[in-house]
Amino acid sequence: MFVNVVRAMRQNLTPDAHTTVSADVVLTTEQAVSRAGGRAVAVHPSEGSFSLDYPVVLTAPRPGARDAAARMLERALRDGRARRAVRSLGFRATGQEPAALDPGEVRDAVQSWARLSLGTRMLSLLDVSGSMAQTVPGTHATRMQILTRAAQEGLAFQPDDTELGQWVFATGLDGARDWRENVPVGPLGERVGSVTRRQRILSALSALRPEPGGRTGLYESVLAAFRYMRRTYKPEMINSVLVMTDGRNDDADGPTLDATVAALRREYDPDRPVQIIVIGFGADVDPAELRRITDVTRGGVHIARSPEDIRKIFGTAMARRMCAPDC
Repeated sequence: MFVNVVRAMRQNLTPDAHTTVSADVVLTTEQAVSRAGGRAVAVHPSEGSFSLDYPVVLTAPRPGARDAAARMLERALRDGRARRAVRSLGFRATGQEPAALDPGEVRDAVQSWARLSLGTRMLSLLDVSGSMAQTVPGTHATRMQILTRAAQEGLAFQPDDTELGQWVFATGLDGARDWRENVPVGPLGERVGSVTRRQRILSALSALRPEPGGRTGLYESVLAAFRYMRRTYKPEMINSVLVMTDGRNDDADGPTLDATVAALRREYDPDRPVQIIVIGFGADVDPAELRRITDVTRGGVHIARSPEDIRKIFGTAMARRMCAPDC
């Protein structure tokens, strides 16, 4: 249900009478609900909503038949038959408009909508260290399987114009590097070879396996992902790095936590913000340590204690778009 609402808002969709009743909850107009013939129920936000206005405006008077015809049309639109016809089509007639919203509330709503309508550009950084093979208590799934399902569910939130890429990290995945690019960043609907990028990412997720003996090269990988997104920054989009991990950094050859935080503090540009958002799994995750990293970029840390937490976490992450980059 939440996925339908988010995608409708991102894609600026206004469902008609048929699509209005094909989902649990959608964003639509009262007219579309009226035309659904009782198969849909309108629920109005308690704080009010914007109204669609279709005014008839008479321009400067012009002597002659044209001005007289315009006046006749104006009178016809105001009579009882016209009002009834307008209501039968699902519109409110003149004088039935809801109370005006407070100007401050209108401004805040417009700003929130503007932020939500910005495109998303995200690099997902997925932990494939050896500990991801551990079974999650209370389930028959490994940490890797839980991560994969979470990433697949998160992908369903995003429309085709979202720019997404996938890196994985452990230690020594690509020579001395702790990270490896699986799918380059680009629009999900764009073709990459014989398939779309969305399909390529889903295939890459299905093929993920923990690296036997691989440790968690977290800091080096986070810095590399942040620097890549900063270097390729797009001002018309919300640029971010989404990290999914099950533990602490344990790569002795990489940067320390203090060095990582110091580098992020030097390189973070509030005029070209790149947020780091971390989703952590299990008891090995240290939220305070991760917050030292995310706080520098005005990002956030979310800890999943069970598979059921994932939907809530992605809902919260989507809500951050309303306040980015000043959350």
